[in-house]
Amino acid sequence: MQIRTRITLQFVTLVAAIFLVALAYIYVEARKHILSEYAGMLRSKANLTAATAIAQMERDTMPLRTVPVSHQEGPVRENVTIYDQAGRALFSFYGHAESFQPEWPVKIWDKGEDVCVFEGEQMYVVLPFTSLAGQRYIVKAEAFYDRRELRQLMSNLVLLYLGMLILVALSGWLFAGRALAPINQVMDALNRIHPGDMDRRLQSPNEKDEIGRMVTAFNDLLDRIRQVLKAQKAFLAQVSHELKNPFTIITTQTDIALQQERSVPEYKALLKSIQQDVREVNIITDHLMQLARIQAGENPKASAPVRVDELLWQVSDQLSKLNPDYRVRLDLDDLPVDENRLVVAGHEPLLRVALHNLMENGCKFSPDKTVTVRLEVPDKGDLCVTVTDNGPGISEEEHAHVFEPFYRTKDAVEHQGSGIGLSLVKSIAAFHGIPLRMERLESGGTRFVLCFPQHPLPHPH
Repeated sequence: MQIRTRITLQFVTLVAAIFLVALAYIYVEARKHILSEYAGMLRSKANLTAATAIAQMERDTMPLRTVPVSHQEGPVRENVTIYDQAGRALFSFYGHAESFQPEWPVKIWDKGEDVCVFEGEQMYVVLPFTSLAGQRYIVKAEAFYDRRELRQLMSNLVLLYLGMLILVALSGWLFAGRALAPINQVMDALNRIHPGDMDRRLQSPNEKDEIGRMVTAFNDLLDRIRQVLKAQKAFLAQVSHELKNPFTIITTQTDIALQQERSVPEYKALLKSIQQDVREVNIITDHLMQLARIQAGENPKASAPVRVDELLWQVSDQLSKLNPDYRVRLDLDDLPVDENRLVVAGHEPLLRVALHNLMENGCKFSPDKTVTVRLEVPDKGDLCVTVTDNGPGISEEEHAHVFEPFYRTKDAVEHQGSGIGLSLVKSIAAFHGIPLRMERLESGGTRFVLCFPQHPLPHPH
């Protein structure tokens, strides 16, 4: 069901319920008013008839005559009957009277209440009357009430109710269409935006209402999508470029080697060069896969206990085995007595990759191929790992770009690498909720600081 139809039905249902209650109240109050007026007319007629008849009977020297009780079938259209306190019918306008009810004297004399009864189309009232001579009587006035007036009122209210429902349904349909027109315009504008035309944005006449805020949210989403597409495009271009170079070198070397027979040492040198290029390709692809998995949220949550000092030793040994000319100085002199202070919650393989990249990056850019790693565990606060190199440092204008994928500083051009390492470190730190800080030292070199929270934040989905 469309929103326009659903809004119209809800609006009609609500208004129909309100109108139904209002018209029912009008009918009940009108009926009560009409019957009250009719009962008042009967009271006036009863008092007037009783005053005239009783005065005439009391002036006569003859005693009051009684009227026989009639048992005729069917109601009397109009009649006034006078009873004495004993219940004898003394006067009847049409010469006959109905049976006296024993509860009448109790209600009208003891409780002081008039009796008013509406049965079918017959209404009667019973009220007390005291003559000028001080005699007390009971007067009953009855009449036939024609219901055509109430039936006509009911018919008019029903017709009014149906007409109002039709009018409300049409109005609700039109107003719902007008209210949803801006949304339809937004939908049409969105359908006209294609991946190749991501610079187009939605327009809203009023940015402060709900539709305006929705348009603003859509525009912000389009901005993020454009940034993602732009980054993806640049990412694919950089990947193609980074992978093309080693494959081109491998292809060139093999083509040259196949042009003529070579000696065994030459073939060994060629295979060693190809091995180095393939290893570089493997490193690039491994980093790219790690980066893609982190950004896609495919890695498990960081919840396993990891001892940081042991992890630093393992990464240092691994780096020394892969690069014998690299040296890592571990400063682990101020370890706490409580070994639990050295344990953090994390995903160990990812933390290993992050620390390995920081150490390798520091050794690569240091003239002496040496990096200093310090573990700081204060009595209160977060456990921090600092990785410091003595390289040329990073300029201020390059400071904001070093964590972008495939970005390489001016000094990094001379060194072999892909520009993915620091971007991967940044993603791993964000995955664990670990603040990553980079500091430019005045004496030269760069320091990276990783501070592990005591209660690491979960990976955001």
